[in-house]
Amino acid sequence: MDFRLPDIGEGIAEGEVVKWLVKEGDKVDENQPLFEVMTDKATVEIPSPRAGIIVKLLVKEGQVVPVESVVLIIDDGNNSKKIEPIYNIEEKKEDNKPDFILIEDNTSNKKVLATPATRKFARDNNVDLSKVKGTASNGRITKEDVSNYLNQDKKAVSQSKELIVIEPTYEKSEKNQKKEFFDEERVPFRGLRKKIAENLLRSKHNAPHFMIADEVDVTELVNFRRDCKDLANKKGVKLTYLPFIIKAVVSALKDFPTLNSVLDEVNSELVIKKYYNIGVAVSTNQGLIVPVMKNADKRSVFDSAKELERLADNTRNGKIDIDDLKGGTFTITNIGSIGGLFSSPIINYPEVAILAVNKILEKPVVKKGEIKIRSMMYLSMSCDHRVVDGAIATMFLNRVIELIENPKFLLLE
Repeated sequence: MDFRLPDIGEGIAEGEVVKWLVKEGDKVDENQPLFEVMTDKATVEIPSPRAGIIVKLLVKEGQVVPVESVVLIIDDGNNSKKIEPIYNIEEKKEDNKPDFILIEDNTSNKKVLATPATRKFARDNNVDLSKVKGTASNGRITKEDVSNYLNQDKKAVSQSKELIVIEPTYEKSEKNQKKEFFDEERVPFRGLRKKIAENLLRSKHNAPHFMIADEVDVTELVNFRRDCKDLANKKGVKLTYLPFIIKAVVSALKDFPTLNSVLDEVNSELVIKKYYNIGVAVSTNQGLIVPVMKNADKRSVFDSAKELERLADNTRNGKIDIDDLKGGTFTITNIGSIGGLFSSPIINYPEVAILAVNKILEKPVVKKGEIKIRSMMYLSMSCDHRVVDGAIATMFLNRVIELIENPKFLLLE
């Protein structure tokens, strides 16, 4: 039987085959994991629909394939059909169905041929396909064509995909004049690291970033958290500073709702979210992942702490559910837990702002004409300048600082 990449929901059109968990000739059981696939949301294991023997793996690790593409053949005793490997998905047609959609641009009357995946890539990067020259058969536009269009100022990528040879670096010994090569390692750039790179590039390309930062006196917050820790421990809660900061952020978002929005460029509308789902960046061995705390405005500090611990543990253990990775409206990245004094975060696109929480440091501060030792911290925030002006961002940050510096006010929220 032909096994196709299944539709895993949320409008996901394609996925990257990150790792094969079986090899040709293996006997597999029903529901046995076959491979790991990465989408824009998460990495998931795809199970076998039935028992059988793996006849052919048709996709290489690191290859991106559209949903419903045949990725392997399983001999389940029902005369499996064999097909050729599809190492270039965009040039392959399955079951005589066209792998492109014809679009007519009303302004130029130019007909455009492109796959759904290519059209999505163009849409994500604000590219008008009618202005792109297609290099595939019948003038069809590929993702590479769109990328070349976005980088017209750079050297054009060869359509023959000729291998670029990089000369290794070496030194000559004065004694024997032999080439001594430096020690290097080539690591495939794929999987989560590649997905992160794509998302960051999309954010920087689409959203004109500006950053604002301010210093906050967290002395009272440090004391308040210390006073609450015994009660938190009795409830089995690991209480960090983040639940307090989330509560302050949600309160400020209610006062400045444009920071809890997305820009719908297709319909030229600003979509202001009336719910508060806070993404929290979590560092893993594979890269940064942003699980989302849903309905943060309805949670107590202790409840938020429990949910943060659950999300962080599941993320680091690779057990995070795809539902926990979607629906975010605003993101917080806590670089201070590692030790960063200051940072310039990149927006978690299509959100319009991200707040970085930095290191808490004791230092001398002038308070009412006197020098005192206080616990200080920088907050740095990046915003999409299309939606957020500097004045609004400043007032938002001032509100967050006011609540953090007076943590008991949070109990009134």
